[in-house]
Amino acid sequence: MTDLILLLLGGAGLSVVVTMSTMFSPVRELFAQKENEGKVRAWFRYMINCPLCFGVYAGAGMYGIMLIPDVGHWVASAFAVSITSFIIAKNVG
Repeated sequence: MTDLILLLLGGAGLSVVVTMSTMFSPVRELFAQKENEGKVRAWFRYMINCPLCFGVYAGAGMYGIMLIPDVGHWVASAFAVSITSFIIAKNVG
């Protein structure tokens, strides 16, 4: 049960870090230009800016990472902490 909670929080944390953080804003800006855009680039631009859309792939990736002994739990825990701090910052600050 704790693995499931860690998986859910880790996937949500990864999704928030990629789609909303300032750390990934340069990556999002690379895909912000719409001119001469192919289907793959448009799909990637959409995914990297939508937390719910990216969350599907973040959850799948987090599940794969959780299968790696010791390392998977450490990575998922780091992203679980990031979603927790994001929620606290949005509600307090």
